[in-house]
Amino acid sequence: MATDVNTSEQLEAEIKELRRQLAEANEALEAIRHGDVDAVVVDRPGGPQVYTLTGADQPYRVMVEGMQEGAITLRDDGVIMYTNGRLARMLQTSHQSLLGMSFRNFVAAESLPVFESLWQQSHCEPSRGEVTLATADGDEIVVQLTLNPLPSNEPPQTSVVITDLTEQKRHQEIVAAEAYARERAIELAEENRRKDEFLAMLAHELRNPLAPIRNGIDVLRILPPTGDQAKQILGMMEEQAHNLVRLIDDLLDVSRCGRGKLELRRQRMALTKIITNAIQTAEPLVQANGHEITVTQARETLHVHGDPTRLTQVVTNLLNNAARYTPRGGKILLTTERIGDEVAIRVKDNGTGITSDMLPRIFEMFVQADRSLNRKYGGLGIGLTLVKSLVEMHGGTVEATSDGLGKGSEFVVRLPILKPSDVAYEETNESGDPPKSFRCHRILIVDDLRPAAHIVGTLLRSFGQQVRTAENGVEALAMIEQEKPDLVLSDISMPEMTGHELAREIRRRPEWNDICLVAVTGYGQESDKKEAVAYHPWGCPPEVG
Repeated sequence: MATDVNTSEQLEAEIKELRRQLAEANEALEAIRHGDVDAVVVDRPGGPQVYTLTGADQPYRVMVEGMQEGAITLRDDGVIMYTNGRLARMLQTSHQSLLGMSFRNFVAAESLPVFESLWQQSHCEPSRGEVTLATADGDEIVVQLTLNPLPSNEPPQTSVVITDLTEQKRHQEIVAAEAYARERAIELAEENRRKDEFLAMLAHELRNPLAPIRNGIDVLRILPPTGDQAKQILGMMEEQAHNLVRLIDDLLDVSRCGRGKLELRRQRMALTKIITNAIQTAEPLVQANGHEITVTQARETLHVHGDPTRLTQVVTNLLNNAARYTPRGGKILLTTERIGDEVAIRVKDNGTGITSDMLPRIFEMFVQADRSLNRKYGGLGIGLTLVKSLVEMHGGTVEATSDGLGKGSEFVVRLPILKPSDVAYEETNESGDPPKSFRCHRILIVDDLRPAAHIVGTLLRSFGQQVRTAENGVEALAMIEQEKPDLVLSDISMPEMTGHELAREIRRRPEWNDICLVAVTGYGQESDKKEAVAYHPWGCPPEVG
């Protein structure tokens, strides 16, 4: 009986051991089937024997390990089942730490939506896209993922090839930077060329009015001061001086527009008044060139909300441009019409026209079709730039059209119309006529430039004013001690004592606080104005005027 029991227990033990060995064998076979085993060790009487697995997939596994790209196998939930060494190096971590981790843990937050889209697509077909991965050290690398579903796998698995795009992106950035540098070099060369042309044209345009003024002065030294010839020469000199001032004013206006410092004095303004003023201003140039100008205005009275001086300047510049670039005896058409909530102001001529390559650049600074110094139409190429800036400041647009050289051109300005329902802006009618008479005041002119002080003093004396002049601030303070003036006209940039310093000295004396101080300077930058206001209250009390 005892023998039967022992035999039964022995059989159960042997069956248990066989089951254990069978389980190990199944586990080994499963590992071999999944490629997790490179060799098998078998115990033999002569010692353990190593058998290397050289199945059909072994060359591919060697190839994957030697790839320059990262390679992984993902389970259907995104967990990493296999990875090669390259990906571990890319992510700056160990091979073992990647196994069993979700690949999503290494995808940067901003790239997760892209990865999820690629992941879903890969369940049906291969997918490819760029994402950013976060390394163990906190760095980020841009990679390209190529996902392919693996066939006959249960559960489903996906192979992913990861290509590091760092060098490629760096190369692309270098190429883009080099291309940008080349483009900027070309642009800077063009800007430099245009600058040189502008300086040459500026010198030419400045000489034009200065030469007759200088010659007129020489002639006036010979002629009797009251003769008709002298009056004609003075008229010519006045006209050339006006041209010179207008040229400088345009340069200053362009500078102010470019820096956003030009202020508009808006008011309700009838369009007819703007057109009339512009025609009167441009009339000398139009008549001098023998042009015929035809004006057709809208039937209804249209109003705009804008700066009358600047809008007149816009139309004047367009008329002058047409007169300048139209051969003698040409025709200029000026029309206004309402188009919806806008008014269109058209200036059309039958002049030289504009080439197709010049049209897109016609409103750029210093752009002119004729760039030679002997060009017959003159100008600096800033008038149309100023037109565009002023129109846009009024909420409008301007465009140019032309059928080509010799076929004339047309410029169209569109401005918003002031509707009756809009706020009733006050329309002013300021007169430019000078006052008929002036009160007599004691005026001190302080300027280190004697001719300038002499001319201003002569002009003020002609209006019955008492004028004294000083060449610097020290001399001016001494004159004020002797006789306090009502008004001080002071230059700012002077040696020894600047106009600002002179003003501070005057304001330190309570008994001189009622002296009116006026800055007279050629410096027109915004910083100069702010400095002048900060150092002394330029301006006169009401009783001085």
